[in-house]
Amino acid sequence: MTKPQVRITGVRETTRNLEWFRVNASDMKDVSQRIADEAARVVRRFIPVLTGALRASPRAGVRRGEAFVDVGQALPYAGPVAWGTERIEASNYPAKTDAVMEQRVPVLLEQGIEELIRKRNLG
Repeated sequence: MTKPQVRITGVRETTRNLEWFRVNASDMKDVSQRIADEAARVVRRFIPVLTGALRASPRAGVRRGEAFVDVGQALPYAGPVAWGTERIEASNYPAKTDAVMEQRVPVLLEQGIEELIRKRNLG
């Protein structure tokens, strides 16, 4: 069973488009990291707690311009808790996180881009 991971889409494409304005990918890394950190906070709200290990496991990061959150990488039960089995009801925390972040990512991207525009005196 695959390990749950929340992928934040749209960041890489936005970074590519901003390169036209001489904003490079390294400028967007901070913005991408803020988005990944926000997703990690959000996913923690939806992870059920028994011992707390799974809720403590989300790790936010940015790789090749893509923001992501790994959940339960060292925990063999992370997948069954997320997706369910015949004996475990699915918590669907990845889908719940996606629903929240779908609304938050555009706002965070806009804030980050506005910050870059001010910093570079482009506007």
